[in-house]
Amino acid sequence: MDQLKSDLNDQMASSIVMAVALLLVSSFLLFWGSRLVRPTLFITSFLAVGVATLAVMPKIVSHTSATENTSCLLVGITPIATGVLAGCVALCCLTLGMALLGAGAGSAAGYALYIGILYRWPLETIGSTTLMLILSTSLGAFVGACIIVRLQKSVLIFATSAIGACGAVAAMAMLLAHANVRFLGSLRHSVQVDGHDYEFIWPQALAALALFAVGVLVQCRCAAHQRRKTASQTTALRNAQVPLIVP
Repeated sequence: MDQLKSDLNDQMASSIVMAVALLLVSSFLLFWGSRLVRPTLFITSFLAVGVATLAVMPKIVSHTSATENTSCLLVGITPIATGVLAGCVALCCLTLGMALLGAGAGSAAGYALYIGILYRWPLETIGSTTLMLILSTSLGAFVGACIIVRLQKSVLIFATSAIGACGAVAAMAMLLAHANVRFLGSLRHSVQVDGHDYEFIWPQALAALALFAVGVLVQCRCAAHQRRKTASQTTALRNAQVPLIVP
């Protein structure tokens, strides 16, 4: 924790900028994700592939002979490059974009479930993480991708709300970590329950659930308002039509 706190203080400006950017993007997905489909697909594809790349890049770089500066550049630039590429491909192939959106939503839901409950059963330690975390996120991603590819717009509100809620909670944890570094416990490769650390983690799972419910409610109300507006416009247009032949 002391080392993590020191690293966080050294990178205070960049971590705050990243957290604020993530919070803004997550808020967009949480409240307007289902209305602006193409920007949503680009953002979610960027996040899904970028985060996955960021998770594996340190392991890959550690097995190369690259210098420290080169390794830092690779770890920092590669996730951004792959994320942008995935976002552009998602705009060209909407089915792939939907699949990445569903995978991101399912993975986010699986991770929230892990830090809330499933961390108690790690099953087996694999490196710095646990088998339960891998199963929670990977199975969640697979199920989420299958569901949204099958149902698409029927579950778009739930998918965007899930990603937005988890992203917003992660961003707030990054900001609150400047006051107490224990808030970052939820972003580790495995949940630590030493001492009172978990007291800073379980509220984040509840916050994600609450934000998910708020996002679904707001987007459902916006969708209902849009349907009523469209119906009233259609009715007004129909009533304004003048018959060409008057008997």
